[in-house]
Amino acid sequence: MLVETVRFGRLDIPNEKIVTFPQGLPGFDTLVRWCLLHQGELLAINWLQSVEDPEVALLIADPESLFADYNVSIDVKDLAPIGVNPQAHDKAAPPIVLRVVISVDRAAGTLTANLAAPILINVETNLAMQMPLLDTPYSMRQPVPVPEKPAAASAGAAPAARLSVDASAVTNRTP
Repeated sequence: MLVETVRFGRLDIPNEKIVTFPQGLPGFDTLVRWCLLHQGELLAINWLQSVEDPEVALLIADPESLFADYNVSIDVKDLAPIGVNPQAHDKAAPPIVLRVVISVDRAAGTLTANLAAPILINVETNLAMQMPLLDTPYSMRQPVPVPEKPAAASAGAAPAARLSVDASAVTNRTP
């Protein structure tokens, strides 16, 4: 599929790489089809480019690469809109990729991450959603830490950010 973009020009994106947000994204309710674009070698940072509007692209990141202690727990039943069957994922975690939207304040020269509403992408179905977290300690405008030295980001073995899916509330389970 040829995708016209303002930022990246014309792109040829395979149809199987299109990610669909059935409910849209807050602020972009009518834009449901998107593609992920990698920023060179930085696999933890992507552009989420609208396939339907060439002017709309969001900077997103793997929160694990930015916030080692980021921990999100989501009930598996809440993942039904992106094709997760609670009974199928009774014990194993569903194949979900977690991303957060990054905002750039050019005037202040700062970056913030929306940790209070991560994007969840089901890699089996290519369906996605933004999940507002209730009663969360996380901020919609969490300052993104900028390492003093590039080597500092990879030094040490910090605990990874986690997405845990609670399957304990699933009904019709057999012991």
